[in-house]
Amino acid sequence: MKYINKNIKNEPEILREYRNTTPNASYEKGFGDDLKKALLVEQGCICAYCMKRISLERKNGKPKIEVEHYKSQENFPDKDLDYNNMLGVCNGSSGKIEHCDKSRNYTKNGETHSLELKRLNPLQKINSEDLITYTAFGKIKSKFKNSDIEYDIGILNLNNENLREQRETVLKTAIEKFKDKYPQKKDKKWTIRMFNNEIEKYKTLKKGKYTPFCQIIIWHFEKLKTKPKYQ
Repeated sequence: MKYINKNIKNEPEILREYRNTTPNASYEKGFGDDLKKALLVEQGCICAYCMKRISLERKNGKPKIEVEHYKSQENFPDKDLDYNNMLGVCNGSSGKIEHCDKSRNYTKNGETHSLELKRLNPLQKINSEDLITYTAFGKIKSKFKNSDIEYDIGILNLNNENLREQRETVLKTAIEKFKDKYPQKKDKKWTIRMFNNEIEKYKTLKKGKYTPFCQIIIWHFEKLKTKPKYQ
């Protein structure tokens, strides 16, 4: 999960005008691609929860991006049209496995309801990046073994096997590229400067996009920086 710096200036005019001029306005209108384009720009084209690539490109007849309300429409109807409560997310499925916003939903007595997250929040830096850690095999964990964080990871199903494998693959690829770029020799060792260069690269947008699952790569190089042999 990566921190999203929301900016009300990015809100599409169609959403603002509809909210301010329509009696009993509700999100059912949808707002088409205008809203989704704004979220893609704001998030660097990665899912607010799992960090998969999202886009307006269509798959099975629908764009590979959906609009998510961080505070659910069911439990917080007053935030139904609040741009600062809206996130761009993936389609929420890997084969038959549901994750992200899709796994927040559950059915009771024939009706669909939404579970609220307790701590993880991509709209708050300390609750999106600073409370999470990873393993070299692509698993996401609470940095401080916090039960609320573990609950949220479970609700979003971020450790399903497909996502875990994708994170592991992205990390391995980044490591191999780093090794090719900086081959270790007797007279040329890895340095903190090299790690910082990689961290900055994955923190930076490239043609308006972040690298999918970029946070696990950043975590890896931040971890290398702490090893005594590189001090």
